Amino acid sequence: MLLGLLGNFVIPPLFKSIFFSLFVFTIGYKSGPEFFASLSLRTLSQVVVALVVAFTGLSLVLVFAFAFHLDPGTAAGLASGSLTQSSMIGTATGALAQLGLADDVLRQEQANIAAGYAVTYILGYILTLVFVPFAAPWLMGIDLKEEAAKTGGGPFRRQRQSPQGRQPGLPEVQGAGLSGRCCRPADGGRH
Repeated sequence: MLLGLLGNFVIPPLFKSIFFSLFVFTIGYKSGPEFFASLSLRTLSQVVVALVVAFTGLSLVLVFAFAFHLDPGTAAGLASGSLTQSSMIGTATGALAQLGLADDVLRQEQANIAAGYAVTYILGYILTLVFVPFAAPWLMGIDLKEEAAKTGGGPFRRQRQSPQGRQPGLPEVQGAGLSGRCCRPADGGRH
């Protein structure tokens, strides 16, 4: 933000390409081995959900782009925001730069990417929060409560008292007016 206050800075396209490539490399370097190690028949349902989300998102963006005669920049912004995929912004910017558009048209298309992203990101985020706990388990054929109970974790775990009456994980505190159990006053909180 401070650089923006100092004036208009133009980042050379070579730097944009280098930094975008570094971004993609670091994501792949971290996630790649974990991704391939997790592939098995047990994860097939998750692959199906990912494919459904990707193809549904792409189909809807194409339908909206053709129905409302959206330019490529706006359509790319719509896709990146609605699917909450920030990396699509860089990919779309690079693709537009290779189309050989006039400089003013290219700048407008790139601005449209950012505008489309900004408008649709919040809705994409909210829909993701609804999709993950409701639609995704249905598509994968699992019951979240049952799966959480099997693993012994999650919000469905029953709280157990330890023999000393403490809940696991709560620290003991010794001092004036404290009983040493769950950080509660010795008189039970009565004043």
